[in-house]
Amino acid sequence: VASYTTYFERGDTGRNRNIELSANAINNVIVGRGDYFSFNTMVGPRTEENGYQPAPEIINKKLVMGIGGGICQTSSTLFNAVDQLPIKIVERHHHSLNIGYVPKGRDATVSYGGLDFRFQNVSEAPFIIKAIYGNDYLTVEIRTSAK
Repeated sequence: VASYTTYFERGDTGRNRNIELSANAINNVIVGRGDYFSFNTMVGPRTEENGYQPAPEIINKKLVMGIGGGICQTSSTLFNAVDQLPIKIVERHHHSLNIGYVPKGRDATVSYGGLDFRFQNVSEAPFIIKAIYGNDYLTVEIRTSAK
């Protein structure tokens, strides 16, 4: 019922691993009718113990190295997919700099223990989130049954 794709550089292995891990964390999640979805709850802490890698992230209008840099591409891709549905945005934040992989103002920055991307499914049906990680792209599809 909805889909959105973003692209990334293949050579940035740490950042790409973080995108892959966060995409796997939201893949196959079912959001029931009336249910709330929290990106931070589903993805969990971005730590080395959880496999997250050092990669650039934006903090206070500056690009700095941090564990888990890149996962905002997953949350922003998800936002652009679910925003095509009847959902209610509960929490969403913008980056302090333009990020490039989505149009300006179409991002959803996250930080575990702080900023989150949360929404409520106010549609008439449950849906499933499918996150497809490729060599240089991330696609988030939202699917539901015909019944």
